[in-house]
Amino acid sequence: MESIVHLIKSHLDVSEDALSEIAKRFVKRKLPRKAQILIPNDRQQTLIFLVKGVTRNFYRLDRKEWTSRFSQAGDLVLSIDSFLFDEPSKEYIECCTPIEFWEISKNDYHELLSKYTELQILACKLSYRNLRLSTTRMYNWKMLTSVERYGQFCKENPSLIKTVQGQHIASYLGISAFDLSRIRRRFSQIKVSTLIFHLVPPLEIW
Repeated sequence: MESIVHLIKSHLDVSEDALSEIAKRFVKRKLPRKAQILIPNDRQQTLIFLVKGVTRNFYRLDRKEWTSRFSQAGDLVLSIDSFLFDEPSKEYIECCTPIEFWEISKNDYHELLSKYTELQILACKLSYRNLRLSTTRMYNWKMLTSVERYGQFCKENPSLIKTVQGQHIASYLGISAFDLSRIRRRFSQIKVSTLIFHLVPPLEIW
């Protein structure tokens, strides 16, 4: 629970009454790797605050998948259309690793927002953060090459490189698993050259 309190306090001042009620409404849970949190046509009824592990949001069509988002410790796990707008989900959310999280029901979430207006500020800030991430990703998708996208991904998400399956990273970057393997070999070769000949670090040349 300390992690949730820390997140809230890092964004704004909240009364002790609000923090106390937040502590009462959240429930701590665990899920194993590959467990599904949400599937298409369902409505997300709880909001998840991730404490440990990684999840991914993705779409599936004709056996092809497109990963739209990875969530890590400190992130909120949600389908925006489903949780915020109460629409049937179009996406899946599943665990890439075993996860630990705090969970609150949608009803309790809305009651807290109604009762403590300062929490509405936090909700807006987190929504703006998600919007900014989506905008940045769209820019990278359109303006950067696949090699540049991978380099950017490595810079921003170094821990995911070791914990998430390559095929999921490839679907996030919009490339095939074969292309990702080829790009990784290229980066490895450059890294070896860097160590031997003291060349420019590989992530700085793209």
